[in-house]
This record gives sequence, structure tokens and C-alpha cells, in this order.
Amino acid sequence: MKKRTLVLLTWAFLLVCVLGASAWAQERPESESALVQRMDDLETRIGILERQLLCLQSQLDDPDSADCDLETIRTETPAVVSAPPPSSAATDIPEPPAEGYPDGTYLVGSDIAPGLYRSSGGEFCIWERLSGLSGEFDDIIAAGYEEGSAVVEIREGDMAFKSTGCGAWTLADSVSASEALESEAGEYPDGTYLVGSDMAPGLYRSPGGAFCIWERLSGLSGEFDDIIAGGYEEGSAVVEIQEGDVAFKSVGCGTWTPVDPSSTPAPHTLELAAEGYPNGTYLVGWDMAPGLYRSPGGEFCIWERLSGLSGEFDDIIAGGYEEGSAVVEIREGDVAFKSVGCGAWVPVE
Repeated sequence: MKKRTLVLLTWAFLLVCVLGASAWAQERPESESALVQRMDDLETRIGILERQLLCLQSQLDDPDSADCDLETIRTETPAVVSAPPPSSAATDIPEPPAEGYPDGTYLVGSDIAPGLYRSSGGEFCIWERLSGLSGEFDDIIAAGYEEGSAVVEIREGDMAFKSTGCGAWTLADSVSASEALESEAGEYPDGTYLVGSDMAPGLYRSPGGAFCIWERLSGLSGEFDDIIAGGYEEGSAVVEIQEGDVAFKSVGCGTWTPVDPSSTPAPHTLELAAEGYPNGTYLVGWDMAPGLYRSPGGEFCIWERLSGLSGEFDDIIAGGYEEGSAVVEIREGDVAFKSVGCGAWVPVE
């Protein structure tokens, strides 16, 4: 009895293994014809195992009258049919179009290869790296909003890439930002730029605007960890792009131009000294002199005295939040002074 139970359990276990292999085969990414062949083979094996199990049970119940032969049934097992290798045509990525990839959704690895891509962007360019195509929020690995030139790293493992309002995407090493934007050398409108190839490290100023946002980046995946530092500006913006930065990005800031603080101050700073310094970032000793300054303030006035212009927290010497009139002493040795929502600053006699 124990022998019979052991044998039956052994064959039952083998049957479960084959059934499990059947389920596994259905999940394998094989061609349809190869999968059908494999499933037919597994179904045949399951039928043979069932007949062997019935034969074994009849032999155990009545060895003298059993009219089946396990060996004969076993030899009916067909040879395993190996799945043909996947067609190279199914995995080859077509050559990038000469004009680039226009806005749309592309499967990574079949429509478009992983890599670093650039587009000329536009006024409202949105892109997404996707892990799925259900249209649900969880499919989004990372996304970006761009004004002007856009640069994105599409990674292996991404399922798809999607863009709207960005124009054609080309490999970043095939076209420079100035070529993509047809901009003048030394002038960088809002967009994303590769540091070291598109623009050199250094100090840059833009006229800013009502909603200017900039970022120094260590990568171009669009993920939060790529951001080294960032800033929000009202009015003139000044940023130091550092060696080691991978890219620089801005939205709503206008055109960035290099700044040389050792040169003669810009003419507009002389006018500001008399009329007051609107919200923005100013170089101390170049744009504005050290001293005591007052502003009318507002409901949400924030100011900072800065030791650097990297945008990192350690650059802040001191800062304040004001409601109503604000008075600040800018000191010698300060690198810059920045304010948002405070109005114009004028010297206090």
C-alpha cells in the first residue's frame, strides 16, 4: 500500500511539473507559431502521462489482469520540438529617419533605440518616458515640460517614449543646440543645453520674467535625482553653471548670456541705482553696491544674501520673509542679492 501511494504521488508530481511548464511556456515571449508548437507538444505529453498513470494503477490493483505496458506508452512520447530562434527582423531597430522622430509614441527597442535625443522643442513641449501603455499615471517613469530646445535620455528598459509639441527628435550628437535653434553663439534662449558642448561652464544672466525656473542637472532622464540645484526667479536671474554639470535647463527666463564681473557694469545697473532694483538677482559690487536698502515689500516678500550662485542651499548667507516694508543690509563680501515679491529696493540714506 505504501509503495502504491508513493508511486502515485510521484506520477502526480510529474504531472504537476508538466502543467507548470505549460503555464511557463505561455508566458515566454516567443513567436505565435513556436508557442503553438510548444503547447501542442506539452498537451501530448500530459495525455501520455495520464495513460501511464492509469496503467500503473491497474497493475497495482490486479497485476495478473492488467493488459497495458508502461514501456510501450513511454516510447510514444514525441521528441521535444525546439522553438525556432526569433527572427532578426522582429528585433532590428530601423535606422532613425533623416528628419528625426516627429511627435508621437514610440516603442523603445523596436521603433526607437535607447540613447540621448534632442528636439527643437516649442512653446509647449511635453515628453514622457513610459513603463507601460495603459494610459494610467503609474506608466510614467519620468516626464518633462520644455520651452525651447529639449534633451532627453531614453533608457534601456523603457517600454515607450511619447512627446507632444516638441518637434522632431534626433540623436543629440548629430546636431548642436545652436543648429537646432538657429541661435547666435553665446546666446541661450530657454531650453536644455549640454554643458561643455552646447554651453561652457561659467556665470550667466537672463532678463528673467514673472515665472522663471532654472535647473542645473547631473543627468537627462527627467527623474528628480537629476536635479543638482534649481531656482525660481522674478526679474533678472544670475546662475553659475559649474564644471561637472551635465546640462542646464530653463523655462520662462528668456535668453541667457555670459557675465564677466571683472568688466564694466552694464549701463542698466546705473539706472537701477537711481530708480531702485526690482525683484531679481544682482551681483554685489558690480550691479549694486553694499549698503542699506529698503523695499515696499508685499504679501510674500523673500530675500537672500548669497555667497555663491550655484543655486545650492549652502550659498545662502542669510534670508528673510517679509510682509510689508523690508529693510536689508547688503555687506561687502556678499556675492549676490536676490529677492522675490518685494518690489524695488532703494538705498537708505
